[in-house]
Amino acid sequence: MTTKLQPTDIYAYLSQKVLGQEEVLKQVSVSVYKHVMGIKWGNILLIGNSGTGKTTIMNAVLEFYLDHQELADFQTMLVMNANSLTDESGEVHIHRIFKNLEADVRNRLGTGVSQQDLKTHIENATVCLDEIDKISAKISDRVNVAGILIQQALLTILEGETFYLETTISREEKKLPIRIPINTARILFICGGAFEGLYDQVNYLVHSGKDGRVLKKTYTYDAARMNAAIDKAFAVSPYLNTK
Repeated sequence: MTTKLQPTDIYAYLSQKVLGQEEVLKQVSVSVYKHVMGIKWGNILLIGNSGTGKTTIMNAVLEFYLDHQELADFQTMLVMNANSLTDESGEVHIHRIFKNLEADVRNRLGTGVSQQDLKTHIENATVCLDEIDKISAKISDRVNVAGILIQQALLTILEGETFYLETTISREEKKLPIRIPINTARILFICGGAFEGLYDQVNYLVHSGKDGRVLKKTYTYDAARMNAAIDKAFAVSPYLNTK
């Protein structure tokens, strides 16, 4: 895609919508820029308790797409709870993501949307999955099969695969069944969750050594190497350049 927008432009817009999350917005801005430019990878995991602004950030990203007409192909966006990907019986329905995306495209472009437009808009979509931490592999020390299956399904599409969307298109006043191959590697995923107790768990595992890792007791500081890395970062990211 050809656009004059830069990460700094995206950050300037988002910072008007979300207050007090400057560092997070910088990372989100880079991810959104990568997404619209077709650069891998830019998926995001937002960790924070309720009220820290995760949903507000997701809504601000949608407003950014809608307020820039040159990003019309990227205006398909879905915000859903990760737990809604399973039913009461524990069966996983990962296709719900793509059916919801299809519905959004049809609502914006009309029921007569073409097969190619469906493919383009879904592949350029942004999917926001909230409460991602609730799909746990264990609940009360018991294996949660549904949680494991959702994790596996999400990891597959996050890493990029071809998902075949089964739907219909209208042609000569007839509805024809079609299967549209969707490259999920092009979709931007923004996942959010509280992950309560995560810091304490990691701290315990690292210090106890029960997972085979321990913190180093001594460190070697290489000033030349550190300065070279900082100079390189300055050249790559406008956000790090404070000179």
